[in-house]
Amino acid sequence: MRLSTWPRWVAGAATGWGLGLLGLALSWALGNEHGRPPAHFDLPRSFWWTLVALAVAVTAAARGRPALVWAAAVVPLLGTFGLVMQVVAALGMGYVEDWPALLVSLYFAAGATLFTGTALAEGRAARGVCARCGHSHPDGPVAGRIHPEPARAPAAVRWTAYLGAAVFVPYIVMKAVWALGVPLAGSVGPDLAAGSGPSAVLGRLGIDLTSVLALAGAVLSAALVNRWGQAFPRWVPVLGGRRVSRWVLLVPAWLGATSLGLYPFLVLALLVSGADLSLPDGLGAWVAVVGLAGFGGWGLSVGVAAASYQRRTRPRCRLVFAGPGRLQAPRVFPVDRNPSPATLVDPGA
Repeated sequence: MRLSTWPRWVAGAATGWGLGLLGLALSWALGNEHGRPPAHFDLPRSFWWTLVALAVAVTAAARGRPALVWAAAVVPLLGTFGLVMQVVAALGMGYVEDWPALLVSLYFAAGATLFTGTALAEGRAARGVCARCGHSHPDGPVAGRIHPEPARAPAAVRWTAYLGAAVFVPYIVMKAVWALGVPLAGSVGPDLAAGSGPSAVLGRLGIDLTSVLALAGAVLSAALVNRWGQAFPRWVPVLGGRRVSRWVLLVPAWLGATSLGLYPFLVLALLVSGADLSLPDGLGAWVAVVGLAGFGGWGLSVGVAAASYQRRTRPRCRLVFAGPGRLQAPRVFPVDRNPSPATLVDPGA
């Protein structure tokens, strides 16, 4: 089983993932608490039996029509909520506090990937295009991929990304001021210097790790919608002019979109369910507003930017055509900067 042949095996892998989810859901419904999401919230037993039923439906949907597979993908997608926060906490403390919870979140992320891949492969097959690259081209052996030329995102997508980065600024400023030990609007941040992890080391220098990561998220948003997110600028040492691996940007972007984009909606759902979400002493309600706006706004906008980036950077197959008695060299088809499928033209014709 090779990664390049993923359209052939992804549906079977998604089915296997669904069976694994069924086992997890049954264990949680029967009282097991290891890795049970969402952590620290006491949910009724009926919730976990509902998850068991959803696991059965998800497993059956893996072999269904594309629309059904897309609907099933929502379940593992929701399960990735909190993964980014778990990774950030592990980076800050220097160790993983709850391995079962982290492994379950990673398992849900794998499921979201498998079901998305299954839906894409089935949908492309139904449209009569290449299941691997999503473009229209003649059949034949594949010898690599052809990447499109760097192109900016449409103006609406760019402004969405910039707006999402902008709503992160109040959170970055708040955490940066707190890191310096200065109260803000009557609220005092946590003691960052306590402990021994990387977060504490930075805290003693007056730097908050989460504000640095939030700033990196804002830069990620800009990279997704500009050409320099597809090819390193010429002035960058060593890497100047080289192509940026698209998954270097897409993996953190999609994880951020699924984790942080869902944040305000999950908080609202927990409030409706009666969960206790009171803030620690000394923190005003405005802190929650700044955090929810920053997390949710950036998460939703980076999802829009990531979808555009994935379409604009989608490569097409490089085909090898059989000659009389031997294989000819790979013949390159022109790459249309428009990400929609297009008919390829043989330049040698």
